[in-house]
Parts: sequence; structure tokens; C-alpha cells
Amino acid sequence: MPVRFDRKQQNFARVVESPIVARRGDRDFLVRCSYFTLAPHRLPFSQMGEFYRAHDRFIRLVRDPRHHVLVGLQPGDWLVYDNHRTLHARTGFTGPRWLRGVYFDPVDPADPTGAT
Repeated sequence: MPVRFDRKQQNFARVVESPIVARRGDRDFLVRCSYFTLAPHRLPFSQMGEFYRAHDRFIRLVRDPRHHVLVGLQPGDWLVYDNHRTLHARTGFTGPRWLRGVYFDPVDPADPTGAT
């Protein structure tokens, strides 16, 4: 079931309509979970109860510490992850924070060189 995500920043705005969990090919998937960009739902009222029960169950799984991996980073450390396959967040930190985002284009397994 597609859900709307509405991201607005100072110099960036984007609306994405996507299922929260979706297949991408035979072995790949995409997952989205962003409470601060979740837009109002456009579901028929008759489907709202079922959607919210499923969404609540998913969020409980996401927030359960048994499913968390904590990674302690030190100055100079790098962390690289697929933004569509890894739910990520941060805990508190002290001192200055410097963060740089880098985006990669997906690789087609049939043409890993990107020649086509």
C-alpha cells in the first residue's frame, strides 16, 4: 500500500509515494520509516483501522532494542549503508558534530560497469 512521505528542508523538497516495505527484484527490498516526513494518508476510511494496526506493529518491531545494532563512531570513522535497506537513527552525542552525506546510483546486476 503506497504511503506519502513529504520531505521539506531549506533548499530541498520532495514528495515520495511508496510502500513502507516493497520488493525490488527477486532478492532485494526497500524499506521506509520516517515519522517526521510521513504525510497524511489518502486511504478510504474503511481501510484506516487495518492500516494503522499494521503500521503500529511495524513500528513496534522497529523500536524494539532487540532489533538494533549500536555502532560507536569516533572522529574520523566512516559508516556506509544503503539508505533504502537500513533503517538508521542516532543516539545522543557530545562535542562537535560533522556529518557528510554521499549518494550512490544503484548498480544494475546485469551491467555492474554501468556501460549501458
